[in-house]
Amino acid sequence: MHLEFKAGMGAVMATLCSLSMTAFAEPLHIEPGLWEVAYSYSLQGQPPPSVLAKMTPERRAEMEKKWAERKGQTKTNTSRTCVTAEELAKGTAFENDDDAQKEGCRRTVNTQTAARWTVVEHCDTDTGPSERNVEIIANGARAVTGSMNAVKGEGSAASGLNMTFTGKWVAKDCGAEE
Repeated sequence: MHLEFKAGMGAVMATLCSLSMTAFAEPLHIEPGLWEVAYSYSLQGQPPPSVLAKMTPERRAEMEKKWAERKGQTKTNTSRTCVTAEELAKGTAFENDDDAQKEGCRRTVNTQTAARWTVVEHCDTDTGPSERNVEIIANGARAVTGSMNAVKGEGSAASGLNMTFTGKWVAKDCGAEE
């Protein structure tokens, strides 16, 4: 759940889906299969200095310009993801496979019921501190809603991402379209 700001919706999806919930005692009571998830998100603050420092001056200027254009504006996107019974049992549903527990991060699981998962993650890494609060709610076996608030950095250098999402079950077979 290490928060990194990258251009594109793939990064937003990774940010949301990187929530590894292996500490959860009870899986969400939702159906495995193909899920369609709609996201609404907005950027806050400034691009993370640790990210900007790694860029060429041209790329940095481009990122700062795009961030300023998008800051505070709500964007939306929809994607599809496969949720398996094993992921539900392990507490890793909706997680991006590339996002395992990051070194320097600690999680606090606040709620772990069949209807609601909530977790807070604090990270102290070489790129600075970050915090993420995530909630996923099962609204029946074929619908989820949730939110995420993530902040990286401190003070005037802090950047953030606020997101809400809704997911609906599409098909039992992850390769199928219904």
